[in-house]
Amino acid sequence: MNAKLSPISELNGIIPSLHTPFLKNKSIDYKSFEKLVLHTINTNCTGMLLSAVAGETQNLTFNEKSEIMEFALDVNRNTIPIIFGCNTTTNTVDLNQAKAEVAAFIDTQFDFFSSGSIEEAKETFAMDAVLIGTDEDEYLSGWSEVEPSLIGQIAVIKDPVFTTRNLNIMMGDDGNMASYTQIVDFTFSSDGQTLEVTNVRSSGVVKKYDGKWKIAQIHWSVGVQGQVIEY
Repeated sequence: MNAKLSPISELNGIIPSLHTPFLKNKSIDYKSFEKLVLHTINTNCTGMLLSAVAGETQNLTFNEKSEIMEFALDVNRNTIPIIFGCNTTTNTVDLNQAKAEVAAFIDTQFDFFSSGSIEEAKETFAMDAVLIGTDEDEYLSGWSEVEPSLIGQIAVIKDPVFTTRNLNIMMGDDGNMASYTQIVDFTFSSDGQTLEVTNVRSSGVVKKYDGKWKIAQIHWSVGVQGQVIEY
């Protein structure tokens, strides 16, 4: 943001509420918006109101509102006061929807074990993902390290059943990233035996890449009895 915010000591005169113009693809038409801002300045208005009812505030996301504010400040260059609406209805709805998407993704993030498809696993992990497993040396950074580990796991883990509980999701403000924690129990077959692992503490970060949720970081740990230091 190049322009600086200045305190407004007194408001008077004509302060129009500016519309937010959109293109056919529903993105903001910044070329037309710049014309509106300049027209408001050049017609001797004493201020402008952005992101209000006329500005489609109910249809704007948090990111769009931030971008509009920065754009208007740069065009205005402290010429006249700007009042900016702070309604958050759309962002709240977006975050709720994003949280539901994250929960659905987390619930199906290990489907590639059932399908046995490393390609499906590749679509699940970000290329720069970090995987921290329960083995001592299992700190893997980037798909080039994660892929061989998953290929080995897919080869020996058959018929997996994952049961999760205590899922807690914390969304980022823009709705494109989230962290989560949960407890995982799972059973699977390997070499003719049925094995069970319970009370795995699972945490991670998921991020939206080109409209698709992917694992950015994931950490599994198994608790040990007792404490290193009693307290």
